Amino acid sequence: MNNKKARTIVLPSFSLTETCNEEEDGAIKVVIPQTIVTNSQTYFTRNFGMGSRSVLDSNAYKYNFFPIVLCNDGSPWKEANLFILSKLEGSINPTMTTFQSIAADLADYRSYLDQEEIDPFNFPNRKLLRPTYRYRNFNVLKVQAGELSLNTAKRRVGVVISFYNWIINESIAEIENSPWTEKNGHISIKNRHGAIVCNKLKSTDLSIRTPKSENPYSETIQDSGELRPLKHSEQVALFEALGELNNIEMTLIHLIAFYTGARIQTILTLKTSMFQKPIDSNTKEVRLKIGPSTGVDTKNDKLMTIFFPIQLYEKIRIYTLCNRSHNRKIIAKDKHSDYLFLTNRGTPYYDSKEEISNFNQDNTKRRANNGQGVRQFIANKLTPLVRSKANFKDFHYKFHDIRATYGLNLTEAQINLVKKGQSNLHKAREFVRSRMGHTSASTTDLYLQYHDNLKLIRKAQFDYEEHITYLLEKLLEKENELY
Repeated sequence: MNNKKARTIVLPSFSLTETCNEEEDGAIKVVIPQTIVTNSQTYFTRNFGMGSRSVLDSNAYKYNFFPIVLCNDGSPWKEANLFILSKLEGSINPTMTTFQSIAADLADYRSYLDQEEIDPFNFPNRKLLRPTYRYRNFNVLKVQAGELSLNTAKRRVGVVISFYNWIINESIAEIENSPWTEKNGHISIKNRHGAIVCNKLKSTDLSIRTPKSENPYSETIQDSGELRPLKHSEQVALFEALGELNNIEMTLIHLIAFYTGARIQTILTLKTSMFQKPIDSNTKEVRLKIGPSTGVDTKNDKLMTIFFPIQLYEKIRIYTLCNRSHNRKIIAKDKHSDYLFLTNRGTPYYDSKEEISNFNQDNTKRRANNGQGVRQFIANKLTPLVRSKANFKDFHYKFHDIRATYGLNLTEAQINLVKKGQSNLHKAREFVRSRMGHTSASTTDLYLQYHDNLKLIRKAQFDYEEHITYLLEKLLEKENELY
C-alpha cells in the first residue's frame, strides 16, 4: 500500500511547449536517453503558440513559481494541472501565490480521493456517494472536530466546485450525474456609499454554512481579516522594544505602518527613488502614489495615495543615503537596487507583482519573497522582547493588526475634532475612508462602531469593578463586626 500523499511542488520556471516538426520555426531538439528497457527517443518542441498569429508576446505561457499537483504515486494529476494552466491563461496579471493555494487545495482533494480509493470522475446515482458530496462531508467533520477552520473548508470545497465546472464546460471528462444541485438566492450587501443593495447569486448544496455569531463588543475589527487594534500601552511597549533591538529597517517598516496604515506588500515594495527629493520644511506631509505603474503593490491593484508625515519622510530619505542602505544595494547590484528595503543579502523582503510578472528563465527560487523576513523578526525577536516586560506576558500581534491600529488612532483623532466642533461625523468618516483606502464606507463604519463600543466596554468594566469593590468593602465591614 502506498503511504505517500498527493502534494504540490513549485517549479522555479515553467514554459509551455508543443511538439513540432524539425523544420518548423523555433524547433528545439529533445532527446530521451536510452534505458535498460527502452530505446533512445528524439522529438522536437517549440514554445506553445508560435504557429499562431494571436500569440504575440514572447513571454506568453511562461511562468515563474508554477505549481504542479502530484498524485500519491508522484505522477502529475493531468486534469488538475490543466485546470490551473487554464485559469492562468485567463489572468492578465496572475498572482502566483493564489494559484499555489488552488493547487494545494486540489492536492488535498486528490489526497482524500486516493486515501478512500475514489475515482474523481465516477458519479453514481446515489448523491451522497458522489466524490464532491463525500469530500464536502469529510471537511464538515474536520471542522466539527476542530481540526480545520471553517474558512479553509469553504475555500477547499469552492475550489473543487470550480474545478468540476471547468471539467464540464471544457468536456474534459464525461460525468453521468451532476456533482451538485444548484439553487438561486439573494444576498444583501452595503455598497461603497453605505446603501443596501440586493444581488442575485447562485449557490450549491455543497456549501458549508454555519450560523454567524458576531460579537458587537469584540476586540477585533473585520477589515480584510480579523484585526486587533493595539492598545496605547502596547504601542508604547512595541516601540520601546524596537528601539532596544536597534534594527533600522524593521523600525522604519513599523513606523510606516503606524503612520500611513499601508499593508505589508505596499511598504516592502516602496522604491528608494520615491524618497530622493528634499522637501520644504514647511510641508506637513508628502503624498506618494502607489499601485499599478508605480512598481508598488496594493490590494487588488488599486491606484491609491498614501500620506507620509514630513518627519517620517525625512527619516526615510536619510536612511536611503546611509552606508547601511548603500551596502545592501551594492550586494543587490542593479536587479533590486530601487527597493527601499533590502535584506543584508541584497534581496527584497517582498517581490513586487511587477517583478514576478517578468518571466525569468534563470530563476532558481521555488517561493517568491512575501514578507516572511518581517514576520520572523516579529515572532522570534520583537514579540518575545515585549513579553519580557512587566504586564505584557500575553502580548501578541500580527503585522496587519497595525493597519487596524492606524485606523482606530485616526478615528479617535477625528472624533476629538468633532467633539471640539472643528469637524462633523460625515467629514470624519470620509477622512478615515480616504486615508484607509476603503472602497466601501461600511468598512470605515466598523472603526467608528469599534470606537463607540470600546467606550461602552471600558465604562461597563469600570462600573463592574466599582460594584465589586463596594461589595468587598461591605463584606469586610461584616467580618470586622464578627471579630
